[in-house]
Amino acid sequence: MSKTKIEKYIEQVEKDFVLNYEAETEKLLADKEALFNAEVKELKEKVVQKAKSEQKETLATTKQALDFEEKSKGEALKSLMIEEIYDDVFAKLQGLEGQHLLDLVAGLIAKENLTGEHRILVKKVNLSKFKKALSNKTDCDLLNAKVNNATFKLAVYDDAVDEGFIVEDQVFDLYFDFKTLVEKHKEEHAFAIYQKLFGDK
Repeated sequence: MSKTKIEKYIEQVEKDFVLNYEAETEKLLADKEALFNAEVKELKEKVVQKAKSEQKETLATTKQALDFEEKSKGEALKSLMIEEIYDDVFAKLQGLEGQHLLDLVAGLIAKENLTGEHRILVKKVNLSKFKKALSNKTDCDLLNAKVNNATFKLAVYDDAVDEGFIVEDQVFDLYFDFKTLVEKHKEEHAFAIYQKLFGDK
């Protein structure tokens, strides 16, 4: 059965519609894909830019933190060096004997302007060292010859300072604790020593 002219026309219209629809669909799909690709590219660029920016910030922060840590370590090392200087001073005071110990004891006592008779009290473990330093023929004769207006005798006292000595006086006792003397010097002079050694370095 042959198609009428109207049927053929309708069929052609339907065919054209389908072809147009397919072409339009393909165009829409192509546009959508292009838009999607553009958005992906833009998003990718933003992510890369953000990552670069964060990387710069992270590097700057890390550098700042490392610089601060390095500076802090440097300051800590300098402070440690000052501590070591004072530890060495204390060790030298502990190790003083003979003439050096006599000069130290006489120098410390002379500053006090003492008069009359006094006892120098030391721990039993330090008695021999002080006796050798302060005495030649009689008890503390070497020290007595160096200090005007006062005389001294050496005695053992269990509660004496571990390193150093006590001068027993009628009014009040004078404590010459080597560790305390070093600490006092450190409080008064450590900063000046630090400045002299390190300055603006």
